[in-house]
Amino acid sequence: MSKPVKMNEDPQTYWREHAGPKWVRAQHSVDRIVAPITAHLHAVSDVQPGERVIDIGCGCGTTTLVFADAVGPTGHVLGVDISDPMLEVTRLASAGRPHVDVALADATTHAFTPTADLIASRFGVMFFPDPPAAFANLRSALAPGGRTALVTWQPIERNPWLTFVMRAFPEAASSMPSPEAGPGPFSMSDAKANQELLAGAGFRDIVVESFETEVSLGATPAEALEGMTEVGSLSRMLSEADDTQRSRIAERALRFFEQEYARGVPKLAAAVGCSARGPDGPDAGA
Repeated sequence: MSKPVKMNEDPQTYWREHAGPKWVRAQHSVDRIVAPITAHLHAVSDVQPGERVIDIGCGCGTTTLVFADAVGPTGHVLGVDISDPMLEVTRLASAGRPHVDVALADATTHAFTPTADLIASRFGVMFFPDPPAAFANLRSALAPGGRTALVTWQPIERNPWLTFVMRAFPEAASSMPSPEAGPGPFSMSDAKANQELLAGAGFRDIVVESFETEVSLGATPAEALEGMTEVGSLSRMLSEADDTQRSRIAERALRFFEQEYARGVPKLAAAVGCSARGPDGPDAGA
């Protein structure tokens, strides 16, 4: 069995060949789990009809379509991602909406025009290999007075839903990603570091807010397992195992879910943080 490409070694190949297809398969499960966070991002974005929005790391397009409905036909939404399999889902889902475009592009280097009223992202900005360069480029895409609304995970200890199933595999705890590991889900989990990162990129009025909600992994143990086998820590374990090992890991995870669900459907905490503005006047888009 060939060894999967690692994200930090070759992001383009990783998201095109390895992670992208898995996220496509998991789209409905992921969207269901993080629906409260999607609603929160929409609310804090305060999108108005006629505005121009760039959705960074748009993935399979759920947030792109939310913004498209909000801006209406007089506005415009550009979904940006480096994963062609996920963008293809967005292309198909946005058919019939001429005010939606997608771009297979690296947000760090893409030549944006400085016309965006809003740059938004639901968990799409934590994977930049060079965050200062990426955010400087994103700031250049804002029109004067433009704003951002970004959702990133707070520290892993405040997000037990992300590690819930790993309680069944304590021996794998040391393999969980850390903020120091480079691009990854928790690389922007430090509020002070985020403030400094955005300020260094030229943003102003920076506000990093804590938002906490409850999420459900699924109504049944089987539904919960389905959502966890494609993305996250359990998915990584499965991808690194052979066929026999994968079967045993899945059985062990299902038994764990069955035991937990016997006490009631778990409601688990999820915590995220957001947002900033770009400069007004002559510095906008610079």
